[in-house]
Amino acid sequence: MYCVIMAGGSGTRFWPYSRKSRPKQMLNILSEKSMLQMTVDRLRKLHNVEDILIVTRADLADSFRKHVSGVPAENIIIEPEGKNTAPCISLAALHIAKRKKNSIMGVFPADHLILDIKNLKRAINTASFLAKKDNTLGDNRYSTNVSIYRLWLYTIKI
Repeated sequence: MYCVIMAGGSGTRFWPYSRKSRPKQMLNILSEKSMLQMTVDRLRKLHNVEDILIVTRADLADSFRKHVSGVPAENIIIEPEGKNTAPCISLAALHIAKRKKNSIMGVFPADHLILDIKNLKRAINTASFLAKKDNTLGDNRYSTNVSIYRLWLYTIKI
């Protein structure tokens, strides 16, 4: 399974702590590590670092390459233009499809705090099993309101 970390946002709601050149995912808010480093470390416990992809803006790519150790440089995917969640995921899916067709990908925001690795692993394994079984997996299945910040996924063959 490929793990896609969405890290393209500028963190405007964290102003004045975050700036365009130092967005919230690069801030050390919760520990000595940044939220991005914590996310990479969390996923590294569950998957090979070669299968971790980070999607971000062009102006942050070099900083991220230095900031996150172990993630191959070619796994930093640059968005041509930041357009929120769905285009970010689509771009990652295209990159993954070029590497290995019919792969499974999990998508993880760079700025979430998840401390229970055991339950995270169980959730990822369950989702991966379901995706392999019938090729479908959705997010917010039981959501009652529509928001541009939420995503509904439908399976397509690439």
